[in-house]
Amino acid sequence: MVMFFQNVGLTAQDVAIKVSSRQLLQAVLDQHKVPAESVSRVFVIVDKMDKLPQGTVSRTSILFGSTTLSQCLSVSLQC
Repeated sequence: MVMFFQNVGLTAQDVAIKVSSRQLLQAVLDQHKVPAESVSRVFVIVDKMDKLPQGTVSRTSILFGSTTLSQCLSVSLQC
């Protein structure tokens, strides 16, 4: 897929691929040791992330006790 974009003259600055996968998000949350009781709340935040102000996402993420998770959510899970 990367080669296709390169062949048509597009770079990483031109293309963004969004992946919507609860399994992938669950793996990220597990890696960052987000408590099980917080997972459904994180799913709701991620589902609404495009509509929320950036500061809201960062403040909410910090409440889960993982700065790294906050950074991941701040860049649309591009970690």
